[in-house]
Amino acid sequence: MRLFIHLLLILVLTGCISTGKSYKVMPEENYEPSTLTPVEAVRLVPFEVKIPTYFPFEVEYSRAQLYPPNPKEVVFSFWPRDPDQEVNLHISEEELVINEGQTVKLSNGQKASYSEEMSDVGFIQKISWHDEDGLFYQLDYRAGDKIEIEELLKIQSSLEIHTLHLH
Repeated sequence: MRLFIHLLLILVLTGCISTGKSYKVMPEENYEPSTLTPVEAVRLVPFEVKIPTYFPFEVEYSRAQLYPPNPKEVVFSFWPRDPDQEVNLHISEEELVINEGQTVKLSNGQKASYSEEMSDVGFIQKISWHDEDGLFYQLDYRAGDKIEIEELLKIQSSLEIHTLHLH
């Protein structure tokens, strides 16, 4: 059984997204029970997943979390080597309320809601919208300092549908 778990762990850790980029998974002590690698999560959700290909930092770590009972919601998280910044992308089939805030225009002309708030980690800036397939998206950037709205929109406009392969 231990051998099986070790082999499974090696396969999971070698997975990557089709952009050809490979990110390390956050160290295990930071995991919650529902936490997976992005590769595992994309395989389990019943919808096409769009993941950012642009970040305002070099991504070193990533993870995904599924929310039971059915995998209708997934959150992808990305960090640099020093996790003082974080990008999270929440995708859900469930109808969720979009954060009220300033209306912004996405690169495809669609309207979205922009909001920001302070938390114990610093600023949280969010863009929320529904895509053409009816999926709810919320992209948030968390850091000590805010970034320009245009930078957050640049992350959003880099979303691409990903197919997966293993190295």
